[in-house]
Amino acid sequence: MRNRCIERSCPHLWRTRRGAVLAKVAIVLPVLIGMIGLVVDVGLLFSAHRQVHNAADAAALAAAVDLVRGKTADQARETAQTFVRQYNALGNAEALVAGQTFNWPPLSGPYAGHPSYVEVIVTFPVQTLFIQVLGVDRNRVATARAVAGFEPVAAGEGVMVLDRNARPGLRTSSANASLRVNGRIVVNSEGGGVDETGTVLPGTGNAATAGSGGIYGTDIQVVGGVNSPTYFMNFVAGDPSPLRCRALPEPDPLINLPTPTTSNGADPTKRGTVSVTNNGSTLSGDEGGLNFRAVGGESLGNGLYTAEAGQVILYPGIYQNIAIQGGNVRFMPGIYVLAATKTNDGFKVTGGTVVGQGIMIYSTGSNYNSGTGMPDAGDGEQPPPNTDGAVFGGVDISAAIALTPIDTKAYQYASMYTGAKQISNAYNGMLFYQRRRSNAITKIVGNSATGGLTGTLYGKWGRFDISGQGSYAAQFIVGSMDITGSGTVRILGGGSALGRANRVFLVE
Repeated sequence: MRNRCIERSCPHLWRTRRGAVLAKVAIVLPVLIGMIGLVVDVGLLFSAHRQVHNAADAAALAAAVDLVRGKTADQARETAQTFVRQYNALGNAEALVAGQTFNWPPLSGPYAGHPSYVEVIVTFPVQTLFIQVLGVDRNRVATARAVAGFEPVAAGEGVMVLDRNARPGLRTSSANASLRVNGRIVVNSEGGGVDETGTVLPGTGNAATAGSGGIYGTDIQVVGGVNSPTYFMNFVAGDPSPLRCRALPEPDPLINLPTPTTSNGADPTKRGTVSVTNNGSTLSGDEGGLNFRAVGGESLGNGLYTAEAGQVILYPGIYQNIAIQGGNVRFMPGIYVLAATKTNDGFKVTGGTVVGQGIMIYSTGSNYNSGTGMPDAGDGEQPPPNTDGAVFGGVDISAAIALTPIDTKAYQYASMYTGAKQISNAYNGMLFYQRRRSNAITKIVGNSATGGLTGTLYGKWGRFDISGQGSYAAQFIVGSMDITGSGTVRILGGGSALGRANRVFLVE
């Protein structure tokens, strides 16, 4: 009652109090708006910075992948720009400019000047909503920097079977044939069968099958199932079973291995065809004129070797067919491209004595271009059949042979002969490389006296048939593998010089 009376009798007092409240509200309101704006706009800026960091990371990784695959710096920059503006929805981001916001190699940081790395700096304008009420400029900028690059990394598998549709992907097709691998065995085949517990898995055919001879490894990972877990055993006697079925498929570890070109070590000289027997040799179509039959005592490779009497000396280049049925043959260090023009062309060693140190055999098709690497360089993950008109030859090795892989530390390739090419260290450890789209068959027959194959043999969709009693300090990364005959094939990948593929890493 008293307050009412006061208000009625003294209206000017009420008006005074009401005015005071309005004044206080007027004073406090900007502060409240500023606090709300601070919370909202700081959150907006944090979100923008996170988005810009993600965009920079993705752009740097994408650009590094382009560089691994042999694309130009401009192409890599365009790819990075696409990842920033389209895939990360930053349409208003500052354009990536060579030498400013796209640097190959990086201009700063621990990887500055390193040609295997690329630096991307992304700048994106952000407009705040409230904070300008406090007199702060509403136009802000979010900036992020990322560095990605590639490094050669060796795959650790002794045998890796890549073809998911192969049924089976890995098998010993003779009852007493066995495969012993001192290392991992990976089978990506999605065939059925049973798992390590005997549980039946769906699917037609088996992912891997073995007879009584068995398949041995330190770790056996199979995407599908096997015919019987009993036949899959540990390489180390007495150790637990290494078999694990229903595994996730593993990616091709050599998918980024570049196609041989003149820029990374392939010699473009056409060497034609080679035929060697005990009775003589035919060396036709050698445009470089280097291949020859030695008298004996000739100095080879800038003093690296001395030729033996009657020995056939072959030099790197592009061959249509190499057939060795007898005699004595030496391959000089380098890359040998087998570009078959007929299906019965290829690399065939069925007799004689063959030695090649520091070499890689690249088995490709008739339409291979050594200058661009096309169409091979565009194969990627595409499975056969081939659709670009290429003719593929095969590989057949069934005689004494001793081959070691590319080794840029041990051999000065550029000084071997006039016109020789320096080979990229991307091929270190590589002995055999089959064009990815080719599903040609590679046949290897060995015995205990065979000199052997060392290094990595890679045929993404190729079928490898191996038999005999051979021991290989090697690694097989292939489409499918069949062990035939009644002997034991030993693959001793551990400790050998294995191929190293470039893997992309985000480092800053």
